[in-house]
Amino acid sequence: MLAGPLFAWAAEIPDRPVIVFTNARQLIVLGPEGPRGTQYWAEIRGVVTYPVPSRGWIYLQDETGGIVATYADRQYRPAAGQWVEVKGFVGRGLFAPFVDRCAVRVLGQTNLPIPKLADPARLKAGEDFGQFVRLRGQVRDVARGWGNLTLLVHDRGQHFQALVLPVPKNLPLPREWLDGEIQIDGIPWAREDAQGKPVDFTLHVALTNFITILQPGSSNLFDRPLRAIKSLAEPSASLGARVKVSGVVTLHQPSGYLFLQDDSGPIEARLLPVLFKGDPNGSYVDHPPQTLLAPGEVIELIGAPWGTPPVLMDAEFRKLGPGPAPQPVRAPLADVLAGRQDAQLVTLTGRLIDRTSRATGSQKMETFTLASGDQLFEARWETEAGHEWPWDENSYLQVTGIAAGSTSDSRRKRSSHLLLRSAADVQAVAPPGWWQRPEVLRTFGIAGAIALLAVGVIFLLRRQVIERTAALVCANGQLQHEIAERTRAEERLAEALNTERDLHRLKTRFVSMVSHEFRTPLGNIQSSAELLADYFERLPVDRRSQLLRNIVHGTRDMAAMMEEVLLLSRLESAQGQCHPEWVQIVEFCQSLVDELESATRTRCPIQLVTAGMAERAWGDPGLLRHVLSNLLSNAVKYSAPGSPIVFHVRQHDREAIFEIRDHGIGIPDTDRQHLFREFYRGSNVADTPGTGLGLVIVKRCVEFHRGTIELQSEVGAGTAVTVRLPLFAKESETALLRRGAAPLPVNV
Repeated sequence: MLAGPLFAWAAEIPDRPVIVFTNARQLIVLGPEGPRGTQYWAEIRGVVTYPVPSRGWIYLQDETGGIVATYADRQYRPAAGQWVEVKGFVGRGLFAPFVDRCAVRVLGQTNLPIPKLADPARLKAGEDFGQFVRLRGQVRDVARGWGNLTLLVHDRGQHFQALVLPVPKNLPLPREWLDGEIQIDGIPWAREDAQGKPVDFTLHVALTNFITILQPGSSNLFDRPLRAIKSLAEPSASLGARVKVSGVVTLHQPSGYLFLQDDSGPIEARLLPVLFKGDPNGSYVDHPPQTLLAPGEVIELIGAPWGTPPVLMDAEFRKLGPGPAPQPVRAPLADVLAGRQDAQLVTLTGRLIDRTSRATGSQKMETFTLASGDQLFEARWETEAGHEWPWDENSYLQVTGIAAGSTSDSRRKRSSHLLLRSAADVQAVAPPGWWQRPEVLRTFGIAGAIALLAVGVIFLLRRQVIERTAALVCANGQLQHEIAERTRAEERLAEALNTERDLHRLKTRFVSMVSHEFRTPLGNIQSSAELLADYFERLPVDRRSQLLRNIVHGTRDMAAMMEEVLLLSRLESAQGQCHPEWVQIVEFCQSLVDELESATRTRCPIQLVTAGMAERAWGDPGLLRHVLSNLLSNAVKYSAPGSPIVFHVRQHDREAIFEIRDHGIGIPDTDRQHLFREFYRGSNVADTPGTGLGLVIVKRCVEFHRGTIELQSEVGAGTAVTVRLPLFAKESETALLRRGAAPLPVNV
């Protein structure tokens, strides 16, 4: 099918020298700057994941990634799921190159690709542009207008908008989705600032069918249990879920920062930026009005606890009425600077060092820098109108405000300040008496230190007498130590004897295995060799070739079996030792995938997913390589060519979870209980080569890490293997692996 007249479909690449791209990955690697000085031509086949007919765009994805293509023929009707081929020049895009004004040929209809699990922070940075992705989060607001449905979603501290376009005009606004947990598939489109740097993104969703409700919400936002503020310091069972508190307002700033307290303590809240209500014919959620509150008002507030100490994000409130005026507490400045009084209304006194004023839009920030002894602190007032302050430098002031703190990106340097509520929070006070001044206090401190030094000298003289008495006790302790050393030597001798017994047992077992399992290939080799020796002249050429191949295959099988038997023997005789070190786990897994795809010539594409994974893990790289390479090679070996394999690596608490899922032949139920026995192979492997030792080696290596392995399979549908290893535990815990550890749990 010819989609447009811009390019004749039968035409070859233009006469001018160009570089031809045949998959999406090649365009992505080219980078956002796109072609410079060289012309690039693309001929790519893929699935349409999101059509934009109003602009003449299609989002296209193949096995290597996702891209954008523009087409000129308005007769072409794109639809999600079309299998198409596009041809055109490569142009420069905002975040990735694209195929410009291409010719499109529809090859058929197919399923959409499996969406990639994505991190919203990475999407905000412009990564995975044009890729079909999947996100999870909490719905904070919904709106219907201009023919589309817009969702405001919170996911791991990030907000993004999901735009479903188009939607039926009679679609009711799903208010019951509010605060529900959803899974949503779509295409991210990053938005940039004035300097062209990506700062946000919108997820474009083709249909409401791409939205899955994982946990229902409620249209009544405040219909939830009331919590004490102090209880919010405990970890939440549902990340991103909002809770309800009630308290007295201590400060509400026009910028959206709100502080309140109840009988259990104070907390900071940051108000939710609801969706813009721009379409007069649209449908929107009626949120309670978030007008500026005065200190002393009692409110109910919902918000999602985030961070330590917690801050209530995405907050909304409703007024209950006036309450008692909050009373400040007098706190030591050291506690305020250390963050022990954060969000608390406190009063401090200090000497005025400096005063500055800075305007931001209609708001004006007044900042006072004060000194108390050798320590400095700031008091800030956010206002729309200026104020004339009568105090000169070095005046002593008493300031009352909310203690607020922030930490730099390095998480090392912390700054604290007070947020003032009004000009009345700054009052002049009398200077302290001479005995309270810092220089006088320092003099008293030096005199006290000299006195303590004299007491210390006297104490040392008395200690000499005590040390002479202790020498006798030390001599007695040395004698006890020698007795203990002799006892430990006897224990080491007994342990060496047990080790010798274990080695003898392993040697016997090895000889038994070799004599039993090598009998069949040796028999085949012997019988073939005897036939060739006795009847070589009378045997036809085809029969001679067959017998020679039998000898070669038997020899190769024995070599592979010997290599794995020796590896298993080394593992069995290693006394359960693990040699952990720091491993760059994401690079390690990517290297294994690249090696296997190179060795098998990409017989089955392997999709590596490492979302939310730490950079380093503490484990034995040799044992990890045996585990993952055996499982990945099994997935490729027992899958049809071209069948995708998903290799998912994630972190949960102290565990690294490796999940390898294929769509191969599967494992019959009758074979699963024998999978971890030496030389056992499934009844449905036919003539697929193998020794039956791979899973035994995997089990032993996982056992050395004190991990677990779980296997789920269905004949004809594929196999999923999940390995859990404590690679993020303390070094002392992961290094204490002994041969006598408890048996490895195996879930089949």
